[in-house]
Amino acid sequence: SWFLLFLTVAFTAVGTAECHSLRALRRSQEDIAHENNHVGARTEDDYTVVVHENHDDYGDDDGRQQQLHWPTQSQDDATRTRQLNQPDQLNNRRINPTTPEDYTLSTSFKQHRVMCYGDGFTLGIQGQDLARIPYGPILQYYLREELRTSEDHHRTVHVSFVGRDHMPVQDMRTGVTSDIGLLSHIRRIGPQVVVIWAGTVDIVDKNPNKGREKLKTDVLHDIIHLHEKAWLELDVRFTVAIGLPVPPKATAKQAHVIRDVNEALEEWATSRSNRVKFVAFPEMPVEDQWTPNQNHITAMGYQEVAITLTPVVRELLLKQFRVFVYGDSMTYGSVVGSGKVNENGPYPYRHFMEKEIVEQIPNVVTTELGLPGRRAVSSLDMLETPPFGFLSAIRQAGGKAPSVYAADEEESSGGIELVDLVVILLGSSDLTLEKSDYPILTSLIGLHEAATEQANVRHTVNIAIPPSQYQTEHPAKSKVAKKVNDWMSALPSLSVSHLAFPFEYNNKTNNQGFWSEDGFHPSRKGYRVLGQSLAPLAASRLLGYQKRIFCYGDAYTSGTTHADTPHPYPVILHNMWKDVAVGHMGSFHKKKTAIEMADELEELHGLATMLKKTGTTMDVVVITAGTWDVLSNDGTNAEDIFKSIRLLHNTALENGAKHTIIVGLPEAVLKDDKKWMHQRLQAVNQRLRTYANNKGSKVTMIDWPVVDADDVDAESSFWSSNGRHLSREGYEEFAAQIGPTIRSVIS
Repeated sequence: SWFLLFLTVAFTAVGTAECHSLRALRRSQEDIAHENNHVGARTEDDYTVVVHENHDDYGDDDGRQQQLHWPTQSQDDATRTRQLNQPDQLNNRRINPTTPEDYTLSTSFKQHRVMCYGDGFTLGIQGQDLARIPYGPILQYYLREELRTSEDHHRTVHVSFVGRDHMPVQDMRTGVTSDIGLLSHIRRIGPQVVVIWAGTVDIVDKNPNKGREKLKTDVLHDIIHLHEKAWLELDVRFTVAIGLPVPPKATAKQAHVIRDVNEALEEWATSRSNRVKFVAFPEMPVEDQWTPNQNHITAMGYQEVAITLTPVVRELLLKQFRVFVYGDSMTYGSVVGSGKVNENGPYPYRHFMEKEIVEQIPNVVTTELGLPGRRAVSSLDMLETPPFGFLSAIRQAGGKAPSVYAADEEESSGGIELVDLVVILLGSSDLTLEKSDYPILTSLIGLHEAATEQANVRHTVNIAIPPSQYQTEHPAKSKVAKKVNDWMSALPSLSVSHLAFPFEYNNKTNNQGFWSEDGFHPSRKGYRVLGQSLAPLAASRLLGYQKRIFCYGDAYTSGTTHADTPHPYPVILHNMWKDVAVGHMGSFHKKKTAIEMADELEELHGLATMLKKTGTTMDVVVITAGTWDVLSNDGTNAEDIFKSIRLLHNTALENGAKHTIIVGLPEAVLKDDKKWMHQRLQAVNQRLRTYANNKGSKVTMIDWPVVDADDVDAESSFWSSNGRHLSREGYEEFAAQIGPTIRSVIS
């Protein structure tokens, strides 16, 4: 941790009232010594910084470490500030941030994550001969102190910072999706709050000939663009805009433009208060805030920025998570006993879910809207109909009453709190009217898309259509429900999760007390089990994922079977690992070749396009490809197949993947095929092993994970009747075998 180096406050004892204020985080040396001896207190490792000789603003990996310790005697603020401003304090070396990976060693549920992004001010530039004093580590210290006394004291906070000196916000906007742009760093760090401080360079240094209004408009729009892009990322809940400082050397025109930008930026932030907060640059005497050359902020100035930010960022980190549960009578919690509806109810599963979640996340607010008889099809048809339309209800869950709801998003979004998670349980009532799975399936997909794309919900969870006595008595309806559930579980999305219904229905038993007497609604016990089963999944989606995996490839990735519904192995992994997001895109074309995939990298469902669409950097990309090339009779040779698979892996690495996994081609699919096919397959696998070995820690190859049915009779159910595709049991086995390898890579 960096924060101790940059503290410019003294640690003398002060009055009780001052000790409770943010500006009074000063303690005696005895207090500090006592804390350091306390179990779980800071260690010397917390005060390790990396000192770089070069001037790479993003840092590098070859810096030397220098230990820094608490002071041996108390000093006042002015003395400590003067010491930090002395060049020899750090042997005239510059302090640079390390690479983003150094700040993301742990993204567990016990950690808040904040990222500070911007220009030289974010780096803490003081001048050519002075050490850098980034405000981020100071902010981290103050936030940790504040959180010690909060309800969320069991979670720590980690503040990362990324900046580049003299970078105009115009360039930040242009390069927002580049390898060193804002989104790339967000995807590596996974922050819940992003602090953006940029724009001064454009006004003071870069655009001397632009008119005042034009300059103001351009800078404002560029800053807003960065915030809006950040909101689209999976983990980001909120952003903070720091107002631009007016350097003493600024001309009258430049000072006017800066004030105009700040005024407009604050007004915009107020209108989007559910996602962004504006923090004005703190006012201080010029001699305390600016270095003598009047170009750079002093250590005291950066400290004041951190102090001003602390209550705002703390509030956002502790801001309540909002969960909205939507559905039919099962969401309402209806039970049927002794022929009467809700004789002892209702028992919404939301209550049981919330009780479980709050043990891990105290600041959760859950609401539900359960409408008996509500269908998925009608819900999609009435998205905007207040007060019970799906989107209208989400906005109410965010605090917008139906009477003041405006269809114009520009007017309505500002006063609505962010809804982090929406849970949907629909489809049972549709079964009585729909003859096929298609209307129900498309309606459910439409609802999830509407939540994430129109209501800006961060994540959604789909609960499978439950079994029932009605389905037992109408087998055709049971098949429809199964198809809908199978297809919904196969959705290739990182923002949508699927929960299989946690218990079965058997009309020949009492079903362990899980069902009401009507055989359609759960009992109180059933709702409790449903809520408890949902809670771990919901909690993990609220707090963000630890790791992210993307699976890409042919029919083996899409879960294609010969005669059954798809059963993708990535979905099986996604449901097994609550702390890992597993997205996928597999071809439903049963004979998609690696050569075709390599030719379609930038197409709609191409690998490069899909990785850019996911909105995050992948820890691992798993690729299945090449089997159908081997089986083809078009004369394709082993070298061409290998080169196509290699291109897929190189593309994944070039698009930010930290690691890729090659799944070797299966001998089992060849069986009695021609000898030259076996030779071609073996040649491809051999080339892939050599490639993986040469890539070192970046690429891992595993042999085909499912046992050959000819070798083990008991495993014959792993393959479909055509001998080319896996069965549902085969995909379960595939996931079980490949899972440990993926886990070892991401750990």
